[in-house]
Amino acid sequence: MFGDLEQFGASEGGGEGMSEAAMEAFREQMRSASQQIKQLQKGEQKRKKKEEKLAKLLSQFLQRKSGRGDLAFLAAHVLALNISPAFVLAILLLGDRESQQDLTMAAKEDDKGLEVEVMATETIQNITLDEDELALLRTEDSILSQQIIDEVLIWIEMMYIQARNDQMRIIKNSYDENQQMHAAISDYMSAVIRHFTTDNGMVLPPENVDILAQNILRKIFSNLQDNMEKIQQLRNQEFDSLPPGSDEDPNALPS
Repeated sequence: MFGDLEQFGASEGGGEGMSEAAMEAFREQMRSASQQIKQLQKGEQKRKKKEEKLAKLLSQFLQRKSGRGDLAFLAAHVLALNISPAFVLAILLLGDRESQQDLTMAAKEDDKGLEVEVMATETIQNITLDEDELALLRTEDSILSQQIIDEVLIWIEMMYIQARNDQMRIIKNSYDENQQMHAAISDYMSAVIRHFTTDNGMVLPPENVDILAQNILRKIFSNLQDNMEKIQQLRNQEFDSLPPGSDEDPNALPS
């Protein structure tokens, strides 16, 4: 796609007027740039393959859930927003601890450099629900309520891990031009919560489910935004410490 950058400068008399030392330095820069582009291309190909695999896995999970056409419809709408398939799949896995663990382990193996940087700048390690939010999940059956709450809290942390690995993309694509969260995302999460609680013998008022879904998403996205701002501050500090004449861009957030 980009061709061989090492050949650039060697054609059309590109070396005229340059000393041998300057030409060698130029060639070294071209070799370095060529290697970086090849690494980026390789990383992009790897990401696409991973997302194709995740989309297929998401489809398989939806097929297992008979009579859940609403989930398939909503998941398709969320994916159409260019939201990470890993995050879309994570939402679906409420109550499935084995699959949650597998997805989390896969996330920790990927993008280790980003993981270290994000963890180093994070101030909030856990996303929790306050008493008012927990009350949305409580019924007269206190034992069942606590079981549901435990599953939801584990689910939230697992979703956050997935979102954190692709935070710029998720934040960018989850809001419309008026900075309002796309309804498809909260509707999808509401549907997942509703099916999970109903399957476990708990019937909640629809408004409880909707409020809880919106609050969870806001907390996840708020943490992601904080992470990106802290990473930006860290990179600005690093840029300020660079020697004069450096071409590094301090405004480049993680992709």
